[in-house]
Amino acid sequence: MNIKRLFKVGVPVAGLALLREGFSHRLSMSYYRLQHPKVTESVRFVVLTDLHNHYFGEQQKDLLKRVEVEAPDYILLVGDIFDSRWSAQAAQTLILALVERYPVYYVTGNHEFEYPSIQRLKNWLTRHQVTVLAGDTVKIQHGTMDFTISGVDDPNRGRRRIFKQQLKRIDRQLPSDTYNILLSHQPQRIKEYTQYPFDLIVSGHAHGGQIRIPWANQGLYAPQQGFRPLYTHGLHQLPNHAYLIISRGLAYATTRIPRLFNRPEVVVIDLLK
Repeated sequence: MNIKRLFKVGVPVAGLALLREGFSHRLSMSYYRLQHPKVTESVRFVVLTDLHNHYFGEQQKDLLKRVEVEAPDYILLVGDIFDSRWSAQAAQTLILALVERYPVYYVTGNHEFEYPSIQRLKNWLTRHQVTVLAGDTVKIQHGTMDFTISGVDDPNRGRRRIFKQQLKRIDRQLPSDTYNILLSHQPQRIKEYTQYPFDLIVSGHAHGGQIRIPWANQGLYAPQQGFRPLYTHGLHQLPNHAYLIISRGLAYATTRIPRLFNRPEVVVIDLLK
């Protein structure tokens, strides 16, 4: 085959492969390993965000299988697990399966506040053994180590004052000698987060920028950040030396804009002694 013929065949095939990968909805895994003097016992978290009432296989079996393989100690649900535009059955199915095997910690995202009663939703979660965090801190003993998980409600739609009040309330509860984790749906509120002694902040919300530019590893657009946003995924070290980990989230069929070069993501965080 001559070069011209090879070019005519190869370019369309490569383009089709690129397009197929761009719209791939296969679950992807991201792993982060952190060390800190306060961490004296290794612990593993699985982070799930932005499900938006989406199914991954019948009865969430594909997503649950990926979680099970990782053998986490704790599950962190960081907002927009529910979405008022779709049936809550998908989110409920996932949560009911998770709580049978793992301690589960949850904070709201902006879409949960679109339900007629956010309190009714929180009550359902609490009844089913999910720890709902809204300006609260839980101290956990894990082996020989104590650490905390705190959480705040999403600040959208006029709730920023409540968001700040919740952070202040958490600050009064934080021990100085433990590793302190904050769950907060929105990642870009760096000024607020760095005012407090968190060692790790875990967020979602930005959906990885929804459309990612693969050669630049850059998200195109994120709410509250606009075009070419800074905080859409991955690990970031903040000015106070805390770390921020952002999940690209899970949903693809239940979002307004299709994901492109942006596969649904499950995040695994290992704190290593």
